[in-house]
Amino acid sequence: VSRSIFKAKQCESFDINAFTGERRSYLVADLKVLCSAADVEYRGLDAYFWAFFVLWPVLVPLAFFSLLLWIRPEVVSQRVGDIAGACRFLWRDYEPGFLFWEVVDLLRKLFLASLVLFINIEHGSSKLLRLV
Repeated sequence: VSRSIFKAKQCESFDINAFTGERRSYLVADLKVLCSAADVEYRGLDAYFWAFFVLWPVLVPLAFFSLLLWIRPEVVSQRVGDIAGACRFLWRDYEPGFLFWEVVDLLRKLFLASLVLFINIEHGSSKLLRLV
C-alpha cells in the first residue's frame, strides 16, 4: 500500500534534446504525466499523495501506538479485556516489556518499502541501495 502511495511522487528524468541538454521528468507510475507544477494531472495527484501519506504511513502507526498505550496496563497485568483482546495481533508475539515493538517494526517496513524510492541511484546512492 505505502509503496503505491509513494510512487505518486517518484519521477524519472529523460533527455528531450541531446544537443541542448533539455530534460523532462515524468511520473514513474504513469509516463504520460509530466512532473511539473504546470501539469494539472500532476497537481491533482499531489493532493491525493498528501492525503494518503497522512492516512497510511503516519496515522496507522500512530493509531497502533495509541491503542497499545491504552491497553498496556491490561496486557502487563495479564487481564485482557475486550479491546486488548481485539488488538491481540499487535502484542501477542511480544513480551510485555517489548509491547511497542510492532509499531517499530511497522515503521521499519514502511521505510524499507517506500522511502527508499526517493534515493537517487544516478548520484552515488547505489551503495546504500545494495545494503537494503
